[in-house]
Amino acid sequence: DEKHPGKYFVFNVSEKQYSKERFDGRIADYNWQDHHAPPFHLLFELVDQMKKWLEGKLKTISIFRLDDPENVVVIHCMSGKGRAGTSTCCLLLFTGFYDSIYNAA
Repeated sequence: DEKHPGKYFVFNVSEKQYSKERFDGRIADYNWQDHHAPPFHLLFELVDQMKKWLEGKLKTISIFRLDDPENVVVIHCMSGKGRAGTSTCCLLLFTGFYDSIYNAA
């Protein structure tokens, strides 16, 4: 809460589970095994939910504003390379920020 108080949503792609109370309900688990590709349906749902949070359309139990243009996503995995990198590149492609995998990577 120090840098983005109430404006972040944690998307947990690690194999570890966290309590929703720890982040005021702003956490979703999209866990997949490290060093493996995620199931495609899980990856699509993940980037769709991240996009909705950024657009202010994600339904949450949080008391914070959902339509804030300063909303940020936090992608959590244990090492910050494979799963976080895959999730980030897919989000950049899904939102149209980049139009090819070569530009997003």
